[in-house]
Amino acid sequence: MEKGNNYPVKYAILELKERGGWEEDDLITRGFIVSKCFVLEDTIKYDENGNANRLYKVFFPYNSLETFKKNISEGFFVVGNMDTPSIEGCNQVETVFDFYDDALLLANQKNDKLHKNIYDVMMFINPYWNREYALMEEMFLDQIRICKKYESAILHELSDLKISSLESNPVLTRNKDIFN
Repeated sequence: MEKGNNYPVKYAILELKERGGWEEDDLITRGFIVSKCFVLEDTIKYDENGNANRLYKVFFPYNSLETFKKNISEGFFVVGNMDTPSIEGCNQVETVFDFYDDALLLANQKNDKLHKNIYDVMMFINPYWNREYALMEEMFLDQIRICKKYESAILHELSDLKISSLESNPVLTRNKDIFN
């Protein structure tokens, strides 16, 4: 961990993407994992109904699945270089967690939804693709296994980072002495 970095540390869901698809620069979601992150901003936005929506700008120190897969293929179980926290490299998330297990539940839900979406898209493209369902299912599960290996490697690398609390905004109170 970089010295002098005092950002709060939380768990959040990291969406892992890789280049692929129809266009050269298309990004394809490969899975969702739990990672420790630095919280750089905590914002509350209100909708037209007055409901508060909290958004966090978080920085994931490791976020390159492509680098990790390349390292594995070369026989190295290395996550890559840890990036320095910066607002430019932030992801926006709606939820941060104090506990790994709570974050894992959401990551699993997102992976299940991704799996269903892939199935639905394949059925739309080719209604007869279910003949190849077993092959596609194995490819998806391999993809998730690689994501989980990456998650384990990241959590190992960041094991020295302790989860910390977010400072709440100070509440302004009325000092009776001022008005008397």
